Amino acid sequence: MAKKRKQQHHEDDEPIVRGGTTDVLEPDDDAFDAVARASYDGFVVDAPSTLPESLHQDVERALRSMLDRGEFTHDILSAGNKVSSTFVRRVLLGKRGATYHYQRLRLFAVPWEDEHTDRDSPHRVMRRLNEALIERSAKVLSGTRHAESKHEYNVTLINYMDTERASEVELKEETLYGLGTTSVSWHSDSSLQTNSTVAVYHLYDAPERRDWCVALRTLDDSAPALRVPLQTRATYYMCGDFNAMHHHAVLTGTSSRFSSTHRVGVVAKDTFKYIKNRCVEALALVNQLETADRVDSKSIQHIAEVHREVEFQWIRMFYLQGEEHAELHAGYWRGKIEELTEAWDRFELTFRRVLSKLKRGSQPPRAYAMMVYVLETIKELRDEYKKRLSSPAYGNLPEGLRPMTNSPPYDDTSPLPFELSPVLRSLRSWKQKFNV
Repeated sequence: MAKKRKQQHHEDDEPIVRGGTTDVLEPDDDAFDAVARASYDGFVVDAPSTLPESLHQDVERALRSMLDRGEFTHDILSAGNKVSSTFVRRVLLGKRGATYHYQRLRLFAVPWEDEHTDRDSPHRVMRRLNEALIERSAKVLSGTRHAESKHEYNVTLINYMDTERASEVELKEETLYGLGTTSVSWHSDSSLQTNSTVAVYHLYDAPERRDWCVALRTLDDSAPALRVPLQTRATYYMCGDFNAMHHHAVLTGTSSRFSSTHRVGVVAKDTFKYIKNRCVEALALVNQLETADRVDSKSIQHIAEVHREVEFQWIRMFYLQGEEHAELHAGYWRGKIEELTEAWDRFELTFRRVLSKLKRGSQPPRAYAMMVYVLETIKELRDEYKKRLSSPAYGNLPEGLRPMTNSPPYDDTSPLPFELSPVLRSLRSWKQKFNV
């Protein structure tokens, strides 16, 4: 077994230790139901019987197959100056082209609608679960103040959680209420569409124990927290605005646990369609910028914004997660990332040609200033990326999950070098020479 690694806390800082669980209610407490109705409206637990037995069995086989195939991995997240591993191992499934961005990491969804696989393939099974939860969510929401909540789930973030003893990563104690070991610390889910519901289906190795719990607390601390034990194969819902008004945490049990968190993920900026359209718009400016006698600073600015987004939010995010991750996504995302890399490389060539014009002089002062700003910003982001790669958190990963540091590759044929300091020195000298 790999040596346990100490986990850094990524969610809100926990301000005080309250000691014991006097501020926590459980279902057997007299006040539990009244507090749940008054302060936790929107949290609903469905019994396993609401879904067909055949679907439960198919989902269990699918999840165990995905685990056996090595699809679950620890994410390396970055918050402030901290770079560290998640407690859990996870994989994202969803609609083709969907992603999920959190704590400076973009997860790429394995498409669950691959028509080249049979109905009982693991990813297709999880899509069937998603469809069942969409249908069930409509009934859960009907007649409540959350009836208009979005519930057309387009991704599911599937977690595999070990027990404290078996975990490769040292788990964290919950100190705000003294609730014990957590597999997921206090947080609200992110990258969700406004007023959308989250559905969480879960499955345990030892269902008779029923000792995995979800903890809930109000953000304004206006009510006692709740500790809710959950039965295997149950589903809980955080309806409508619940996620925006509460934090939740997962308290570790004594057997391993799968959870499938179905979400209405953001599509405005987190899909391949979005970033491809951004590239097409920027590429339309390239020819005019390169052929015009005078360099247009606004065109430089627009192309540079897309260049940075493609490089640091998409290409580097993909290769940051290693060769095994790239292989898992070979059927869809690897080709799409190569497509984005071609556009990014064309932007780099445009920058080089603009630099050639600036070197010859007779260009607007604004063009020199804009190009200095563009290259300085790229350099800063690349320096930050290199610093992130130096974190010991990556060294603790298996070789196949460590960042692919040579992707995208740089060689003598690259339009610009990775290290931009020499280019910036030349650009500043031209700016001084032409007194602009």
